Amino acid sequence: MATVTDRVQTAQICLRTTPHLKSVIERAANIVGVSVSSFVLQQSYGVATRLVSGEQSLVSLRRAFQSFEQAC
Repeated sequence: MATVTDRVQTAQICLRTTPHLKSVIERAANIVGVSVSSFVLQQSYGVATRLVSGEQSLVSLRRAFQSFEQAC
């Protein structure tokens, strides 16, 4: 099964963080046995896809509520 990091990667994201946050992320990446880049990418992509999916549901719900309000 292909993962987010299996594809050819040409785009770049740069981050600045505190030494503490970097250390925690490095430890977490080490625990699961992946690079920091792979860890950050996999985790942020997972959260992003859930948010986008939720946003689409929220937009649909908002439209349904507006239709309901107009009908009342």
